Amino acid sequence: MTDRHEIDQYPKNVPPDCYCWVSMLMPLQDRLANAHDLLHRTLSEYSSSLPFLERIRHILAFSTNSAIWAVQTAKEMASHRLTEVKIVGFRDPLLHPPLRTLPHNVVLEVDQHALWKEKRKYDVIHSREIGYMNNWPEFRGNVQHCLAAAGELRIEIVGMIPLSDDGSLHKDSALLKLSRMLWEPPRTSKEPIVDPFTITQDLEKIGMIVSTVHRKLPINKYSDDEKEKIIGDWFAITMNEFIKARVALAGERLALDDELVEKARKETEDTTIHAYCN
Repeated sequence: MTDRHEIDQYPKNVPPDCYCWVSMLMPLQDRLANAHDLLHRTLSEYSSSLPFLERIRHILAFSTNSAIWAVQTAKEMASHRLTEVKIVGFRDPLLHPPLRTLPHNVVLEVDQHALWKEKRKYDVIHSREIGYMNNWPEFRGNVQHCLAAAGELRIEIVGMIPLSDDGSLHKDSALLKLSRMLWEPPRTSKEPIVDPFTITQDLEKIGMIVSTVHRKLPINKYSDDEKEKIIGDWFAITMNEFIKARVALAGERLALDDELVEKARKETEDTTIHAYCN
């Protein structure tokens, strides 16, 4: 299991406790990218459980961000003596680790459009947190053209509006109210965004056979399980970074009250609230 204080931090050489300070120096879009990267780290506590089959030769990790999944997968493949599998992704100078530290079979390209060249065929396309994508229909079309016959598309997406099974997240919760304001798309929105409730139908329309696995990400360290505590610790940081980024990006579009934002932030630290995202 990875301890969040021991792994490489992004932005480079910055410990997790300094993320709040660093984020204030970042342009808004970079701050949002940083929040998504933290979510990747939260999800990295779960094993990828890829089918380690001899037929896998070419894997695409998109969106790549800090290449966490790509590096982990390369190491897992190597443990199965599958060292010639090529894993490609998009090079993000803000987030990825030094190129010299990457496994030999992880290749990050400068032009993300080059990843979808017509002649390329991927045995596996992995996408973690696709809410970061700018154009879901375009991504679907690219997958349709570039996924090899009998290939596998793996998507991990997290709904950022928290839930609770025991009623500890009250209906008047500041975190619940703020999350709905920040993440529920306006009914008038015409942007090609990802709707987590229609992903299955969207993929079935292009002929894919879809199966789903649901996981619960605790929003803080309330769980008695040690692994869940680590995930909750990561996710509390992630939620706060997303709130900062989304509030800043919303600007005057939403009438956000500072007191509501502060109450929501405190609720992510309140272990009497047994809430999760999935």
